[in-house]
Amino acid sequence: MAASSAATAAATEDQPEAIRNGWIIQGWSTNSFSQLDPVTGSGGDDHQHIRVGHDSIVGYNPDLVPDASRSLAANWEIADPEGLTLVFTQKPDVRFHDGTPVNGEAVKISMDRARTLEVGNTRADMQYVENIEVTDELTTTWSMSQPFAPLFRILGMRAGMLVSPKKIAESDDFLNREPTGAGAHKFVEEVDGDRVVFEANDDYWKPNAPLVNGVRWELGLSEEQITNALLAGDTNVRLYPDPATLTTLEDAGLVVRSKPTNYLHRYWINSNMEPWTNPHLRRAVNWAVDKQALVDVVWNGIGTPAHWGWLGPATGPDHDPNYEGYVKNPDKVREELALAGFPDGFEFDMNSFDFATWIARDEFIQAQLAEFGIVVNLDTKPSPAFWLEYFDLEASGHSSTMSTSADVYWQMAWVHDPLGPHAFGVPEDPNDPDRVAVTAGLQAVAQAFDPDERFTEMQKLNRALDEAAWGANWFYRWAVYAHPEEVEFEIFPDGYANWGQDNVRINA
Repeated sequence: MAASSAATAAATEDQPEAIRNGWIIQGWSTNSFSQLDPVTGSGGDDHQHIRVGHDSIVGYNPDLVPDASRSLAANWEIADPEGLTLVFTQKPDVRFHDGTPVNGEAVKISMDRARTLEVGNTRADMQYVENIEVTDELTTTWSMSQPFAPLFRILGMRAGMLVSPKKIAESDDFLNREPTGAGAHKFVEEVDGDRVVFEANDDYWKPNAPLVNGVRWELGLSEEQITNALLAGDTNVRLYPDPATLTTLEDAGLVVRSKPTNYLHRYWINSNMEPWTNPHLRRAVNWAVDKQALVDVVWNGIGTPAHWGWLGPATGPDHDPNYEGYVKNPDKVREELALAGFPDGFEFDMNSFDFATWIARDEFIQAQLAEFGIVVNLDTKPSPAFWLEYFDLEASGHSSTMSTSADVYWQMAWVHDPLGPHAFGVPEDPNDPDRVAVTAGLQAVAQAFDPDERFTEMQKLNRALDEAAWGANWFYRWAVYAHPEEVEFEIFPDGYANWGQDNVRINA
C-alpha cells in the first residue's frame, strides 16, 4: 500500500467531491492496541485509532470547545435550570459503517452500553446519567442524578463515541477487535504485531471529508525502525520521535512540530499493595526527582516539568501558575522516609516499557531515587504487557503515561475516582482521609458550571491529589510530530491529530 496512492471519492448532489491523495501511515512501537472499541479499551495508544473510526455524539473543535459541525448531534441543550435534563437531537441521514441509522434508538443503546457495561472503562464518565429515553426518531432525553458540568466535553472522548447497535446485538465482544462506528474511516483489518488498517468511509456524513484514503499503523517496530521507515518514505507520520533524532529528521527535510499538552509521564501505583499502602513512602518518591533535569536530559527540553500536579500550563483556565506542588526537596524526602519508618530508604518493583526513550526516562528516575537509598527494580516488558499486568493486579506499579483529554477533570477522575476504571488503585477504606477529600473534590468540580467556581474547586482537588500521592507525575509531554511537508494536519491541544473528518490532507 503506497503512501502516494491517490483516489477520488464519489460525489453526490448533497456532498461535494472530496479529492483524496494518499494514506496516513505511521510506524508504531506496540504490537497491538488494547482494544479497537472505545468503551472497552484502556490504553493511551487507543486514542490514535478510536477517533479515526468513531465520531462522537458531541465533538470538539481545535480549541476543545464542543462544536456541532464536528458532532453526530445537530444540537444539544440543558432543558431545565437545575441541569438535570439534557436533550440531544441527531443529524438526519447519518449511518454507521454497517449501513444502520444513527438515530435516537442507536444513541440510547450505545450510550447505555457506555454507562453500564461491566467490562467497560467509561462507566465513571457516565455515572450521573440515570436514564436515556428516546423521545422521537432523532431525539433522546437524558435524566441526570445530579448536574455534571464536564459531560459535554467528556462526550467528545471514549464515552460519547457511538457504536453500531447491530454489532452490539450480534456480539458485544465482536466490537473489541472489529469496531463499527460512524467515523470518517472504517475498519479493514488488524494483524497482531503487524498492522491495523482503516480506509476512507465513502458514505461519511460530513461534506468534503475525509481527505485521505485511509490510516494505517505498522506495529511492533523498534525506535530505530520507526525512524528509518520515516526517513525512507515507507511511513509519513511519526508521533513522539526520539528527541535525539530530531536534528537528523529535520536535516532530511522533514517537518518537526510540537505543541505543549497535559499528557503526563507518571508512576502509576496501587495504594492497596505494598509498599504503597504507606503514604509517606509515596510522598518521599514524589519529592525525590528533579523533573526539570529529567526533561532536559532525556527529552532535550521538549516537555514541561509537572510542578503543578495535574494542572499544567496546557490546561489553560484550570492552571494556577502560583501553585507549586512536588519540586525536588531532599529534606522533604528524608522527612517522609523517617515518618514511614524507613530512614535509610526502601525497595520496590516497577514495570516499564522496553522502548529506548522510556527506559532512559526510568533509569534517570531510578538514579535520582537511589540518592536517598530508594531502590527501584525495573522490569521492562513490551506493550501492552507492562501495563496490563498492573491493571490485572499482578504488579503494584508501572511507569507509563496518562493520556490528555478535552477536560483535565476526566484525567483526574479516570485515575482517582473510586467508581472509575482505576478504582483498585484508590484506598479501599471509604473512610481513608485522602479518599474522602478527593471524592469530595471530584463532586464539587462536577457541579461547578461557573468558571470562577470551577477554578476554585479544581485547585482544591489538585491539592488533595498531591497530598494523597496515589502516583507520581513527572512531566507534561509535548505532542511532537515529524512528517513530510506535503502532509498537513492540525495538532489539537489534547495532543492528537484527529485523523478523521477533514483536518488532515496530503498535497500532491
